[in-house]
Amino acid sequence: MKKIEVFIDSECMMCTKFSDWIIKKCKQVEVFSNSELDERLLKVSRSSIIVMRDDMVYTKSAAIIEILKNYKNMC
Repeated sequence: MKKIEVFIDSECMMCTKFSDWIIKKCKQVEVFSNSELDERLLKVSRSSIIVMRDDMVYTKSAAIIEILKNYKNMC
């Protein structure tokens, strides 16, 4: 399985805590700060959580749902 890239708003405490949990639990997930996201390539808000998986992009609650829905396959 290809690694899943998760970009989080590093200024958001809830996003940061969620990313800490992901890092501890899931080996197939790489977590980055949204500041590392190149907005020229992806025109989404940096003040959100973003999941990039298999050429698909999920943002906000859809990103959280995608992580939780695929939790067993990712960890």
